[in-house]
This record gives sequence, C-alpha cells and structure tokens, in this order.
Amino acid sequence: MKQKIVSIMLSCMLCFWTFGLAESTTASAIVNSDKTLLVQQPIMKKNYHVQGLQTMPVTKMAISGPTFTASPATVTFSNLVQGYRSNDTLTIQQYITLTKIGLPSEVISNVRASLSGGASTSFIHGTVPLDTLGAGVGSTVLNIRPKVGLAPGTYTETLTLTADGGLSESVQISFTVNPLIHAATPTIHSQPSTKNVFEGELATLSVNASISDSGTLNYQWFSNTVDNTSGGTPILDANSASYTVPTNTIGTTYYYVGLINTNNNVNGTKTASIFSNTAQVTVKPITDAVIPLIHSQPLNKTVYEEENVILTVDASVNDGGNLSYQWYSHTNNSTMGGTLIHGATNASYTVPTNVSGTMYYYVVVTNTNLSVGGVKTATAISNVAQVTVKSLVTAVTDAKAALTIGYTAADNVLHVTQPLQLATAGLHDTAISWTSSNPSVIQPNGVVMRPTYGDSSVTLTATIRKGSVTDTKIFTVIVKGFNDFTPSPMIEESVNTREPLTITMAMGNDQMVSRVEIKRVENADGTWHDTITFTTQNMIEMLAKLTENNANTVYMLMPDMLDRISQIDISIPRNALTLLQNSDVHLIMETQGVSINISNDSLDIVEEDLYFRIIPIKTQAAQQAIEERARIEEQVKNLVGVTTIELLGRPMKIETNLQNRPVTLTLPLPSAITQQQLEHLVVYIEHSDGTKEVIQGQVVPFDDKTSGLQFDVDKFSTFSTLYVPEDDPIEPPNQEDTIQVPYIKGYADGTFRPDMAVTRAQIASMFARYVTNNNIPEATVTFADTEEHDAKNAIEYVRTMGLFNGISSTTFNPNGTMTRAQMATVAMRWIEANCLESHTAAFCLEPTTDKIFTDVAPNDWAANAIQQISALGIMTGVDSATFKPNSTLTRAQAVKVLNRLFELELLTTVDTASFTDVTPAHWAFYEIQTAVKNSQ
Repeated sequence: MKQKIVSIMLSCMLCFWTFGLAESTTASAIVNSDKTLLVQQPIMKKNYHVQGLQTMPVTKMAISGPTFTASPATVTFSNLVQGYRSNDTLTIQQYITLTKIGLPSEVISNVRASLSGGASTSFIHGTVPLDTLGAGVGSTVLNIRPKVGLAPGTYTETLTLTADGGLSESVQISFTVNPLIHAATPTIHSQPSTKNVFEGELATLSVNASISDSGTLNYQWFSNTVDNTSGGTPILDANSASYTVPTNTIGTTYYYVGLINTNNNVNGTKTASIFSNTAQVTVKPITDAVIPLIHSQPLNKTVYEEENVILTVDASVNDGGNLSYQWYSHTNNSTMGGTLIHGATNASYTVPTNVSGTMYYYVVVTNTNLSVGGVKTATAISNVAQVTVKSLVTAVTDAKAALTIGYTAADNVLHVTQPLQLATAGLHDTAISWTSSNPSVIQPNGVVMRPTYGDSSVTLTATIRKGSVTDTKIFTVIVKGFNDFTPSPMIEESVNTREPLTITMAMGNDQMVSRVEIKRVENADGTWHDTITFTTQNMIEMLAKLTENNANTVYMLMPDMLDRISQIDISIPRNALTLLQNSDVHLIMETQGVSINISNDSLDIVEEDLYFRIIPIKTQAAQQAIEERARIEEQVKNLVGVTTIELLGRPMKIETNLQNRPVTLTLPLPSAITQQQLEHLVVYIEHSDGTKEVIQGQVVPFDDKTSGLQFDVDKFSTFSTLYVPEDDPIEPPNQEDTIQVPYIKGYADGTFRPDMAVTRAQIASMFARYVTNNNIPEATVTFADTEEHDAKNAIEYVRTMGLFNGISSTTFNPNGTMTRAQMATVAMRWIEANCLESHTAAFCLEPTTDKIFTDVAPNDWAANAIQQISALGIMTGVDSATFKPNSTLTRAQAVKVLNRLFELELLTTVDTASFTDVTPAHWAFYEIQTAVKNSQ
C-alpha cells in the first residue's frame, strides 16, 4: 500500500507543477541511478514564456514496486457431519482472490501459499503459479476446502500468502465438523417376568424402559410357542409398556416386547430398536396340595442319659409345595392325643435324654402349596419311634469293660517299644482321659520314649466320663529300654568350654518356651553353616510351655544380624516329631530371608526324621543367573507376557522331605519398594525336578518394618521375587477360574497335581463355587482363623448350608488337610439335604447292602457316614477291607466324589489330555476331564 501512495503523490505533484502553464512545456522528472526522483520545471517570464529549466528543491522520494491483497480476509466453511465425503468438500469449497496493486506492467514474483496453526493438516488449497501476478495480470483466484475424515470439532488455521520482496498477506480459515448422532437404543431397566397362574387368573406382563435422547418410545408385544424372540406373532393393539395375558387356555406361551425409539431430530439413523427377554407364562389347572410322601420313618433308639439322640424323617412332595414339621411326644405308642413339642419344627428332632425311661415320638408333616388353586395344605403322620434312655452309670460301666489299649503288631503289655493307641472316646460316647505315672517314658497321648538303659514299668490310668458319672481303669505296661544294661558312671574331664550357641523357640508374644542348640561351622570364606537338631527333651519342654499358656503356635527364631549364615540345616528326629504330631501345634521357622509356616496337619503323614535345608542365594552372580534364566524361560514368558523383569530381594533355596503338603512361605521385600512394584510382583520358582512355575502372592507384613510376599507351596525349590511391569496381573494358580461352573482347574504350569492333598478351605470353596455359580456372597466371619483367609466367604457359605462345622466354635482350621472320613461326612450331609428336596438323584435311592470296613469301628464318629457313602458307591475303600478314614483326601479323589454329588455326566469321549501329569492311563483321567470341561 505504501508503494501505491507514493505513485499517487508523484502524479499529483507533476500535475500541480504543470497546472496553469501557458505553453506546452511541462515539468520533467528525472530518475537517478539510486532510483530516486528529481523534478525540474521551466523558468517562466512575466508573460509566462519559458526562459529555461530549473531544478525544484524537492526532497528525493524512493520508488517502490507493486504489492497485492487477499480477500476475503476470513473464510468460514459450512458445517458438515462426521463421515462426510470428498464430494461434500467440493460443494463447500471457497475461493480467495489475490489482487495486484501497482502498474499493470509490474510483476509480483514467486507467490506461495502455506497453512499454519491448528493441526496444519486440516485443509487443502490450490497452487499459485510462479507468474500468477505477472505483467498484465491484475488478480487470480486460489481455491481451498477441508480435508476428508476429520473428527468432530472446530478447526482453525491461517493461510499465509507470500511473494518475493517480503510481501505477505494472511487469511483466517475455520471449519466445524458436527458429530454423527443416531437415535438412542432403548434401555430396558426391568424385563417382563415369568408367570405361573391358574386358569382364569389375571396375569400382566410389563417392561420398564427409557431412552437417553428426545425421541419417542413405542412398544409392540409378541407371542411365541418357543422360548425365542425370533419368529413371534405380533399381538394386535398390544402397544403399551404392559400387556394383560389371556389365561383361558391351559398351557405355556412365551411373550416378549419390541421397543422402538424414533427421533427425527438426529442427523444419523432415526430409529433404534431392542427386544426384551422372553417371559414364560404357564396357565395351570386348579388342583389341591399333594399329601407328603414319607420315605424314611423315625427309628426306635436305646441310649444312655445325656447321650445325643436325633430322630429324623425323610419326606417329599412333587407339586412344588413347602414341607413343614411338628413333632409330638406321647407316653403311649400312639399318634393320637400326643403333646405338641414347642420349637420342634424341623425334619429332625433332638430328644431330651436327661431322664431315664421310655417315651414315644411322632411327627406331622404338612405340605403347604400356595401355588395351587384348590386346598393349599395336606398332611401325613409318621410312625411312632420308641426312645429308651438308660442311666449314665450303665453307660460308664459298659465303656469301662470295653476299654483296651492298642498295641502295634510286635508289642504287648509286657513289651512296649512303639506308641500306644490310647482312645479318647469310648462306648456310648463316653470321654476318656489318661494320666501316666512316668510321662518321660509314656505320655498321656500314648507317645513312648524308650529308656536308653533298662526297662521301665509305667502305670496308665484311664478316666471314663459321661455327664456327671466317672470311673477309672488302670493298666500297667513294661516299656523296653534300648539296652539291657546300665552303664558305669563316667568321670567327666574338666575341659575349657564355652556356653553353646542356641536359637529361641517362642510363642506369639515373644515369650521364650525353649532353646535349641546350634552346631556352627565356619567356612573358609568366613560364612557360617548352622545345624539345628531338636531333641525329645526340647520338644517336651516346648509343648509343656505351650500347653501351660494355652498356645498352639511356636516360632523358631534364627536371626543372622551379621549376614554370615550360608546354610541352615534343621532336623527333627522321629521321636521328637511324633510329640509334635500328636499335639495341635503349628511350627513357624523364621530366618532373615524367609518365613516357613507349617500347620500341624501338614506334618501328620511324615513317618521319618523331618529335615529342612535353607540356603540364601547371596552372591550377585548367582542372583543374576536366576534373573537371566527367568527372563529367557519360555514358560515364564508365556505366563508373564513380557521380557522386562527385575529380581527383588534375595532368592532362597529350600530343600525338605516334607513334600505334597501345603506350606506357607513369606519372602521379605526390599524396604524401598515402590507402590508400582508392589502391584506387579510374582514368585518365580525353579523346582528341583527342572520344572518352572510363576505364581502370585499376597503382600503381608514380614516383620515390624518390612513387608513380605506370602504364597502357598507343596514342593520345595528355589524361590525368587520378581517385579513384572505388566498391565494384566498373573492369575494365582490356586484360584479356580470358571467360565460357567467348573469347580476346580489346573495350575499355571500345565499340571493338575492329582495326588496333592486338598485342604478343608479348598473343599469348602469347591462346594460354594458350584452352588453359587462362582458368585459367592460376602459374609460375616464366624471363625477366628478364617478372618484373613481367601476362602472365608466360601467357608461361611457352606457352614450355613450345614455341610461343614468348625473343629471348635471359634476354629475352622482352613489349611488343615481334608481326611477321607471328613469327606464322607460332608458328602452325606449334601446327599441328605438334596434328597429332602428331590428324590430324582441316583444317590437318593436306598442302598441294598451295607459295607463294613475293618479299620472303622462301629463307635467311630464318622462310622455311619462312611458306611452309607460306601454303600452308595460314591466313596469306596482303598481295598476290599479298609477305608483309611484318617488318610488325607487327594485332588483326584475329591474330583471323583464331587462329580457324583454334582451329578456331572462323565466325559469319556475326550482323549486329549488337558494336563501334563494326567494322561489317559491315569485312573482319574475322565473324572478330571469332566470336572474341568463339563461345565464350560
């Protein structure tokens, strides 16, 4: 613009200078070599004749080149909807006019266009030829349009036009993409529900739905002969949110409703529809409640005072009604004129036995069926059961006569070398306690500690008790010594000794209960190799102190303040171990690098000296080697999904002969560990058999200052804590992940471990998982030892079902192994509960024969359950004569029992093994295949 103004001023000045001249001579302008202007005009006479030229004292003026303008200065495109196409942008493209300002002959060179600001990629513009504003060209047009595929939003950029000589013009450009909006799909908040009605009864179906936009919601109801929302028949005039079903015809019809949202205000699809679920409407004929059918009658009982007596009745109805019970007592054998027993309203009744004599009992079973159209109740009366209660004195006398001591095959009363079997329960549910005249030789639990020299005579006194009546029975036995002679006294030499090294055995309150001596050897590199061997005296002293303080957990504290221990060997000889096994004490071994928690149940099958060897992996080279093996191990990569791992803390190698028993380990974590690391920890296990495994643990306190990673194992190896920075957590192997309701699965390493013992918590979880379809509700904890247990909700669920009881009112022992006797008892409770509701299951049939086992006494607490479950064929003996009630239940055995109880059809057509350790040759192959696949 400045150049234009200069040109205009120059023209005006020349005009001014020439204005009014009489002659044709005019002023002239001379362009100097520096491109400045010098103006000359004629020298005029008075008569206006020219006398010559003179230079005007005009300031030199710079001569400038041409410039240009761009219009319009602002370009706004019409809005388009998301998903627009290239043709749409052509219809809204606009043009920018470039106009040259200057002489027509002047040239503007190298005109260029560029975009800036915003995404700088949202628009497309045309090109400007280099000679666009050349000589003789006064203007040109540049087209511009939005790009295709822009997301919803407003895009603003600047188009800059430049040319040689520093010329520049800019245009502001903006464009808005509106989102594509379809009509909203209706949301159904409540579905039409199934109806069971009687002929002529009112039945109304309804649906509750809404839409999230401003559309209009319409309804159309359909009927169908099958349970499907396809192929139904539209119902005339059924166009509202509710529909009254015709009930004049007996039978079953399925109904559903289609919901359509129409919204003409959206720029996308203007209708959206959805079908409701089908609702089954069954119209039944009017009938009366069915009379209950009694399958098993209450039986006659002969018991002793204060003995537990339960009468039961097994009844059912097939019309879907609810059974209720009312028991009556009578002094005569009659069902007429009995006395109603208040509160006795269950299928079983516990008879009072505090007074000796004979009474008669019967129960009235009532079926209440509010769903029938006629008479809604019907009753049946059981047979009379005669209950005779004998005196406690007779019970104790009979129990005393039957009481004996159990010896091993080679022992007898005059030759005792092995533990004695001292019964704690006798005939007629009497309780028996024992005292020993010499507990250092025979303990009250029957543990025998033979003298080193000579035999020892020991008197054992049994106290038989039932209620307030007690009696005693005395036995005297001879315990054989290891040697038949008594050594001569030895003269002890005086030597320079120092007090031996010891470790502390303590209770949970850090109170010491015993000290155990350490044998320490210093290695050539200055590290220590410690050996710890329990003596029988250590164990007696420790257990006595625990009993005195009513404690059942002992801690073996093995500090290493100087970090010099390279290996710890722990040995518990058989004699000392037997004492521990016969107690209810749990053992926790604590070192600087690991805490080993062993429940008493995990020790019960060890029949030899127990040993542990604990080796911390301290050298950097060894730790790096473990980390490298974990990084490249194919199985680990498959499980973890990443190759970036970091070893945290110190790996621990643990060797022991305690195998296939659950043990809880806790590895300490670094004190500086971050929250990110805490959320992505796994345990990498290198088993001694060459296999590898990755499992997750639970972060728990290790000591007052340090956290630890806790996990359960059943075989021992090298254990390392890894930080694995991944998005998805590794599933713990002991979680039974289900698609539908497979109540058990294998482990992450591809094994099933069929011979591994199962715990009480695991069996409880399998039952709860199956019954609830893996939706176990949260519950208030009843038992003190399950508050922190992962299976606490499952335990409470099966407790309320009546399947499990605690071992006491406050203790469940979740990590205790499940015995075969316990499984038989739980299985029978399941059968009894299911057969009360329905008799369709095969196990509800009465067994034709009884099965008797030589190792199950008639008065054994689980004898009835074992006899019934074996007669049904659900559990069998380990051979034709023995059941082994106290043996632990394995995973394979558990699967076989549960498949029967859950009535799963055996899959015998699947021959591809799901687990590496269960081949088709395994006896439980098809059982395990069924358990993990049948419900999927």
